[in-house]
Amino acid sequence: MVSSPILVIDLEATCWETVNPAGQPQSIESMEIIEFGCALATRQGDLLDSRSFLVRPTRFPRLSDFCRNLTGITQEMVDQAPAFPEAVAALNDWLGKPPDAFVWCSWGNYDRRHIAEQCRQEGVAVTVMDYPHLNLKRIWR
Repeated sequence: MVSSPILVIDLEATCWETVNPAGQPQSIESMEIIEFGCALATRQGDLLDSRSFLVRPTRFPRLSDFCRNLTGITQEMVDQAPAFPEAVAALNDWLGKPPDAFVWCSWGNYDRRHIAEQCRQEGVAVTVMDYPHLNLKRIWR
């Protein structure tokens, strides 16, 4: 019997060295996701598929030098990307309906919390949020 695949997500988000353009400190509420990096693998670690879903930030559309240097994502890349709702729709379409035993994971809980917060703010839903999440940092520790 083949086991259900596991999805690994790594987010990139807008960031600044100190505060954002509105003078607010960095927080999940003030940062916007600019990339969903996704790898779908077997539970034995064999890569089945991978995809990057870039997202155009809307609250603070200009990436800081700090963010561009940290993430390697350029202004041109996000300028050409869809806004969050459309990027989420593309991610959901790519993933399809996961099997019942599906789980997803990320390094720590930051990605899970950030996805939940931005979905709340934007009024959209990422399919993976309906499935169990594994905190790889906790498992590794």
